[in-house]
Amino acid sequence: MNGLFLREKLLDYVDIVVAPVLIGGKDTPTLIDGKSLVSSAELSELGVLKLIDCSVLQDSYIRLRYEVI
Repeated sequence: MNGLFLREKLLDYVDIVVAPVLIGGKDTPTLIDGKSLVSSAELSELGVLKLIDCSVLQDSYIRLRYEVI
């Protein structure tokens, strides 16, 4: 859903909390699941993000707040 909302320009702001844990693997979901981009021309379909705030939270978490432009 996140990818669809970004592609349809339905979000004004995005808040991301980064946790100090590394996970991964071929089948691990990402923040923006959905159709993969296959060319650089498709980048225009996504929202460009402008960082407007960064704050350190409890337990070394980081909150990033972006404006979708």
